[in-house]
Amino acid sequence: MIRRDEDRIANSPIAILAVIALAVLGGCSRLQSTLPAVQSSAITPQQVNVSPTTVQIPAGSSYQFSVTVVPANAQNAVLWTVSGAGCSGAACGSVNSTGYYTAPPSPPSPSTVTLTATSTQDQTRLGQATVTVISSQQSKSDFHAIGNMIVPRTGAAATLLQDGRVLISGGEQSGPTAELYNPATGTFVASNANITGTATPIGLGYTVNITGVPVLLNNDVVLFVAPDAAELYDPKTDSTAPTGHMLVNQGVWAATLLASGKALVLGNHDAEIYDPANGSFALVGPYAASLYDTSVVGLADGRVLILGSNPPQLFDPETKSFSLTSSLSGTVLDGSELFSSTLLQDGRVLVAGGMSMGRTNAAVIYDPAIGNFTATGSMNDARDAHAAVRLLDGSVLVLGGDGWSCSGNYCYFSGSLSSAELYDPATGSFSRAGNMNQARTSPNTTLLQNGDVLITGGFIFCGIDCVVGPTASAEIYH
Repeated sequence: MIRRDEDRIANSPIAILAVIALAVLGGCSRLQSTLPAVQSSAITPQQVNVSPTTVQIPAGSSYQFSVTVVPANAQNAVLWTVSGAGCSGAACGSVNSTGYYTAPPSPPSPSTVTLTATSTQDQTRLGQATVTVISSQQSKSDFHAIGNMIVPRTGAAATLLQDGRVLISGGEQSGPTAELYNPATGTFVASNANITGTATPIGLGYTVNITGVPVLLNNDVVLFVAPDAAELYDPKTDSTAPTGHMLVNQGVWAATLLASGKALVLGNHDAEIYDPANGSFALVGPYAASLYDTSVVGLADGRVLILGSNPPQLFDPETKSFSLTSSLSGTVLDGSELFSSTLLQDGRVLVAGGMSMGRTNAAVIYDPAIGNFTATGSMNDARDAHAAVRLLDGSVLVLGGDGWSCSGNYCYFSGSLSSAELYDPATGSFSRAGNMNQARTSPNTTLLQNGDVLITGGFIFCGIDCVVGPTASAEIYH
C-alpha cells in the first residue's frame, strides 16, 4: 500500500530526530517550511472560462467578471491579473481576487487591456477577457445580440441557478421543453428534462406551454408548480422528479421562496406552502381579496407583497395569514395590470407601467414600513407587459413591452417596444438607457452573477393587426 510522505515522516525515527534538530536550530516556522506540502486531492481543471469575454467599461468604473471551470467539480481557485500593450501596473486598472475589475482613471493607449484568470492548480489552464476602456463621454448603454435560443419562447420562465447558468422553460413551443444558458460560453443547450405543464391557447393561432411556476429552493433544486403536477428539477443531473401534489387542483398565479426555505404558492382559489423537507403542501389563508394578474415580491422583513388585487395584500409567514395593505385607489396605477414590480435595495418596491383604460408611463413606490403607495417619477415611454430587473448598483432596468402612441385625444397600440430606461431610486427619476436589438413584449430578464442582464424571448407585435410572433432571439445588457 502506498503511504503519504507525512505518514512516513511521522513513523520514521530518523525523521523524528531530524525534526527535533531543525526545531532547535531554526524554530517551528523554519521546520514547517521544510516539510513537504500535502498535495490537494482536488481535480485539476481542463478549461478555465471567463465571462463575459469582451466588454466596454468607462474609465474609473468597475465591473464584476465571473469564472467557471471544466469539469464543474474541478478545483476552481484562480489568480486574476490585468495587463495591456499600452499600460502597466495601475495604468491598466486593478482586479481583485473575485474578478472585480476597476478601470484606470483615463483610458490607456491602445485602450484595450486583458484580464487573465489562471488556475492555481495548473498554471497552464487560464481564461481571458478583453476590456476596452472608454472615456466617460463615450459611455453608453450596451445591448448586444447573442446566439438564439433553441426554441422561440414567450411567457417562458427563467431561473438563475447557483452555478451561474440560467434555466429557461416553457413558453411558445410544441412541448414541455427547457434549455440552459451558460454565460461562460454564451450558448444555449437543450435540457434533457421534460417539465410537466398544460398547453394553453393565447389566440392568434399560438399556444403557450405552461410548464409551471418555478421557485429556486435553497438546495439549488427548482420547484415547478403547475395545476396538475409539482416536480423538482435538479441541475446536477439535468432531470426532474415528482414531488407532493397540491391539495387543491387549481391554476397557479405565482410562487416565491420564504425565509424559512419553504415556498409560498398562490393558486386561483387558495394559497399553499410547500415544505421541501418532506415534499408536501399545506393550505394557508384565506386570501384577504381575490387575485388577478398576480405578482409577488418578497420583502426584507420576510413578508410577501402580493399585487394583483386592489387593495394589494400582504402574507405574513409567521401567522400564515393574509391582510390588506394600502389601496392603489387614487394613485396613477389604480386598476392597472401587466405592470412590473421590483424590490429596491432599501426595501421599498417600485411598481411601474401597466394598462387599465390605456397604457401608462406612471410609477409608484410602496413603502412596507408605513404600508402605502406614493407617486414617483414617470417612465419616458408608456408600456405594459414589459420587464424590470434591479441591477447591482441598485438602479432598475425597465425594457420592452407593448407601446402606446397618442395623437391629440386619440391613442393607439404601436407594437412591441425596443426601448429601455433606468430608474434611479436616489432621485426617483427614469432616464433612457438605449434600445434593445429586438423589440419584445413580455421578455424574460435575468440578472447574471457578473451583473449583466440576459434578455430572452418574448412576443413581437409590429403594430395594430401586425404580428410576427414568438422570438428565439437573445441579447445581453452590460
